[in-house]
Amino acid sequence: MVVSLLLVLEPQTGELVRTALINVSASVLTIAMAGVGLAMDLRQTISAGRRLLPVTGLVWLAQLLLLMVLIVLFV
Repeated sequence: MVVSLLLVLEPQTGELVRTALINVSASVLTIAMAGVGLAMDLRQTISAGRRLLPVTGLVWLAQLLLLMVLIVLFV
């Protein structure tokens, strides 16, 4: 909310703050994912991926279908 107000009241400063927040978030996510990768061994990672792939595919298809329905309804 603060960033939104800053973007409205002071667009140039708000954009700088927004960009900084995005960069920090991306860095934290990268570090967290690296930590997860180090905590798991390669066999365990591949095994988990094999189990999650069908579920991930179903979720992706459901999201795509929902997106198409919303586009047809609102555009």
